[in-house]
Amino acid sequence: EAQSETRFSVSAGEPAKSMGRRRRIRCTYVKNVLWQLDHGAPHPVPNRVHDNDADFGRAGDKGFTAEQIRENGYAFTVLRNPIERFLSLYFDKVVGPGWHNFVNLRGVLVDYHRLNPDADTVEGHRRNCEILINWIEMSLNGEAELSADSHWTLQSDRLPIMKQLDLKLLMLANVDTTLKMLLEPRIPGLDPTILKVERNESPKPVSRSQIMTKELRESIARVYKRDMWLTYMTWKYWNNEKPSNSREIPRTSQIFDYAEAALDL
Repeated sequence: EAQSETRFSVSAGEPAKSMGRRRRIRCTYVKNVLWQLDHGAPHPVPNRVHDNDADFGRAGDKGFTAEQIRENGYAFTVLRNPIERFLSLYFDKVVGPGWHNFVNLRGVLVDYHRLNPDADTVEGHRRNCEILINWIEMSLNGEAELSADSHWTLQSDRLPIMKQLDLKLLMLANVDTTLKMLLEPRIPGLDPTILKVERNESPKPVSRSQIMTKELRESIARVYKRDMWLTYMTWKYWNNEKPSNSREIPRTSQIFDYAEAALDL
């Protein structure tokens, strides 16, 4: 019963869900954890858990106000390092198996921007990544063939609702540990197998260190400038303050206060 109630208090990676909007959670791992908590069993097809978006409870549907969500200790969002997020998009949705069930991003890049979908060298993948990040910049400016998709839009575009609800901020890199920390007071003795659900990870034929040049890093940082700042300050808070329980997990307002204090030093 406690697990069933929890789902209406948790904003799983996509804070817009807390207010009842129908945007999809793009963090497959988090959504599969919530599915297990709600249903007592893994999703039958973990990589397709997004297809059941309507099955997830929304705080807005339960009549919760923004003030009530702010006072709730389990409303959160998950942030991801922009470089890792970009590479995940590339290796899964552009040259990996995920392109089959995705918008025609791969087709557009191949047909109009000379992307090589069969790249098999570091140089080939690096050139593809340069094509992709330049195209994303065009898309975010409304100048590309496809409308912007939540796989490549700015995470910081969600800041207004993150601030309004003062959501707690987790980082995807260690979300299995921090999610357990967050939920422990609500679900004591949380079964550790629930946190070992399948992750949506595509094979990477070359490593980040091989593909990432100074120029490519600077291009990603330029396009995702606000995301780089937000994720860095959140990472810095976790790294320096080392929260050890649910109450210590930082809220959005704390990250901004932390950043302002750092400027005063």
